[in-house]
Amino acid sequence: MTGCCWGPGYGVFLLEHLVSERNLARNTQRSYRDALVLLFPFVAGQLHPLVSG
Repeated sequence: MTGCCWGPGYGVFLLEHLVSERNLARNTQRSYRDALVLLFPFVAGQLHPLVSG
């Protein structure tokens, strides 16, 4: 997956799907965001590519 940009897709998920379709509370949205922020560097560390951000 060289050159793949994942950020915009997850932004759409967090902003559109969780808010409009699932109608989740703001704290739940933040929890999803925080989980992804922790997950990506962890997975990158396991797979050894560089993660910017």
